[in-house]
Amino acid sequence: MRVNTKMYLVVDEDLYKKHRGLVINSIAHASLIAHLKWENRYEKAIYQGWLKYSFRKVTVTADKETMEEIRQSMTTVDVTESALDNNVTLLVVHPRHFDSPILEELKLLK
Repeated sequence: MRVNTKMYLVVDEDLYKKHRGLVINSIAHASLIAHLKWENRYEKAIYQGWLKYSFRKVTVTADKETMEEIRQSMTTVDVTESALDNNVTLLVVHPRHFDSPILEELKLLK
């Protein structure tokens, strides 16, 4: 099993700038939301390997256009915030064995 598998949390940079506290709550909930969706479903072997051997997460920011590109090209879960009219605050990208150029170019959340 490869241990360098990572889950990416891709945060909407505009919402983070305007509503930092609410988005931080969404980030806190993101892994659990994804876990409940993926623990026995899509690419189960990869997910279970990530859960058991890696559990690495990378939190990055992106603009809405890049988030949509990620949503269209990767397996993701939308995380919304009810206090922000159920807007998508971030995407959780299914754990991956390889890095994506799109994900590698994003800025780490600070």
